[in-house]
Amino acid sequence: MPKKIFAGLMSSALIALMALSAQAAEKAAEDKAAADAAKLGIPVVSYYPLAPEIVTNYTASPRHLGHVRIRASIVVSDTADVDAVKKYDAVIRDTLISILNESTAEDFENKRDELFKKMSDKVAASVNDYAKRSLVKDFIVDNLIYQESR
Repeated sequence: MPKKIFAGLMSSALIALMALSAQAAEKAAEDKAAADAAKLGIPVVSYYPLAPEIVTNYTASPRHLGHVRIRASIVVSDTADVDAVKKYDAVIRDTLISILNESTAEDFENKRDELFKKMSDKVAASVNDYAKRSLVKDFIVDNLIYQESR
């Protein structure tokens, strides 16, 4: 094998190894911080961002559809619960899409607080029902964009 190819492969392997060790160090630091906070009685939360964003349609008026894009995160009480919530990603997305599909432009314009509360309650209920324990502590909408199509 030529020296240039071997050197290129070695540098790529070294970069990959450094990235993995950085991730491991970051995870260890997060775990240590969570353990320290737990010892002090400070509540620890972790976030599970729904990625990619959810994009779906809604009924803008009887004759027109609109589309909505939402970016949201789920708050859990422990870093270990993030992995448990990941298993229910499809349930979370289905719940949110159902709520968004039945929403109207009026809901997005004037009733956002009620809409966000409905999403939070239904996501928590569905995930907690499937998991058979309380995983979801809160639901945060980071971004919601809607547009009526004509």
